[in-house]
Amino acid sequence: MQMALLKRWSRPCFQQTRRQIHALLIVALLVTSSRGDAFPTPKLADVDPAGISGVLIVYGGGKLSDAALDRFLELAGGDKARLVVIPTATEKADDVELDSYATTWRNRGFRTVDVLHTCDRTVADSDAFTAPLKSATAVWFVGGQQSRLSKAYIGTRVEEELYALLERGGAIGGNSAGATIQGDYLVRGNPLGNQDMMAEGYERGFGFLPGCAIDQHFTQRGRHRDMEALMRAFPQLLGIGIDESTALVVQQTTAHVIGEKDVYFFDASPSEEPDRPDFTKVAPSKQRKSTANGMAGTTTSSPKATPWTASSRACRKRLANSSRWQPAAGPVSRSSSITR
Repeated sequence: MQMALLKRWSRPCFQQTRRQIHALLIVALLVTSSRGDAFPTPKLADVDPAGISGVLIVYGGGKLSDAALDRFLELAGGDKARLVVIPTATEKADDVELDSYATTWRNRGFRTVDVLHTCDRTVADSDAFTAPLKSATAVWFVGGQQSRLSKAYIGTRVEEELYALLERGGAIGGNSAGATIQGDYLVRGNPLGNQDMMAEGYERGFGFLPGCAIDQHFTQRGRHRDMEALMRAFPQLLGIGIDESTALVVQQTTAHVIGEKDVYFFDASPSEEPDRPDFTKVAPSKQRKSTANGMAGTTTSSPKATPWTASSRACRKRLANSSRWQPAAGPVSRSSSITR
């Protein structure tokens, strides 16, 4: 899928001030709806076609695959990686020995692993708590309930350090709730449970992928209709549904799918195509190189990857036309409904 990438843009947060972010942008036309004015459309001048500084790994839930673990280690810096694991999304973190969350990563080759957890925003604003983030090359969010992450960290120094990590080229990843929190709009953010797709007052994610809403366990839990409902309420968002054992990896001007299943992209923005489907389904495939004019050639570095890229000229042209990005390569199937 061709993509435009954000240089820095500001959005309302829990604080009145605006914070600067460096991340991937998929732009939509701001469409009037009953609740559709909640998220502004970024300006064309704010777009940096050079891409993001850093890497995002958005994992759709289930057991972490060996391929995902190895890829994360590589992107985090290999034997020089300094990882911070944040298990706050799970209530188990309140009671268990925190170092237990480091075991998996040490076994995969991470030599330096710190575990940070608090539900106290005062602690999240302290020097001592945020110190490991300042030297980290990567952060991983454990799955659980995304509302616990937003309540503890959004608007604190932890959030600031996460953006600083991306700006210096670090990697941020997360599984399940740790995937959803990376979006701009926080789905299933109700602290009383994850059944409500939209919960007013609990709708802000970290915004590493601004303009996006991310859901996980997508096909396995039959969440397609939930995403369709979100698109009707917020048509200016791009909805991303990620299956279990599957990840969307975003790096510079490229995003690609790795894993065993599929990623779904929902686009409710206006289109000149009357029969355009409600979503695009993208499966893992061989990676393709980008060129100034689109996609060409193949590489062998990632046998299960489907990236999309866009040149600077193409980015700005499509943004000027106020349209969303469309898939450019890969085994894509389109449908407006799901057979259940």
